[in-house]
Amino acid sequence: MPPPAQKIGVCQGKHCRKRGSANLLALIEQVAPSSVFVKRAGCMDECPMGPNVRFYVKKEDEDGARIVNGVSFKDPKDLAALLEQRCNDPEEIPVNLLALGE
Repeated sequence: MPPPAQKIGVCQGKHCRKRGSANLLALIEQVAPSSVFVKRAGCMDECPMGPNVRFYVKKEDEDGARIVNGVSFKDPKDLAALLEQRCNDPEEIPVNLLALGE
């Protein structure tokens, strides 16, 4: 299992925005553990596979972070599973899903 992410960047480049990354960013901000900083990110140069999300192990780390392509926001449970895997915080994510009306 990868080390827990401390920061999440959601691409807001032109191609990812066309695929709904603004809505994805808003959803991740609601669902992510409170210990994880969520931010808007610039293009990650993987446009055909977007929307793209970058998971940073350290908040100050800008390089070498893991990019996950094609992140869907249509099913909050799938997104929560990804966040649980990447952020290693299974206790907080189900509570945040309840806030989304799930």
